[in-house]
Amino acid sequence: MDMEVIRELRNAWPFKAFNLVLTDGRKLPIDQSYYLSFSPTKKFMVHSSVGGGIEMVLPEVVRDVDFKSPERLRWGRRRKPHKRPPRYVRFV
Repeated sequence: MDMEVIRELRNAWPFKAFNLVLTDGRKLPIDQSYYLSFSPTKKFMVHSSVGGGIEMVLPEVVRDVDFKSPERLRWGRRRKPHKRPPRYVRFV
């Protein structure tokens, strides 16, 4: 798949979550734009996974893009982390 098409999806405003469908059948969820980055040489992309790992992806192995629930695919049964509310201290 053309890298420029993927770049346009990533940089779209407003951003719409999507999945990269690879030739081996796997789907890489991109539910926030910062989970996908591009190399300066435009030869590969880097995908960040939930567990903190990263994966280098060549544009040749991306078969298609779909928009079927990437957030659920990324988080599964785990709860999506939310920012903690600030703690308020009561001074007496």
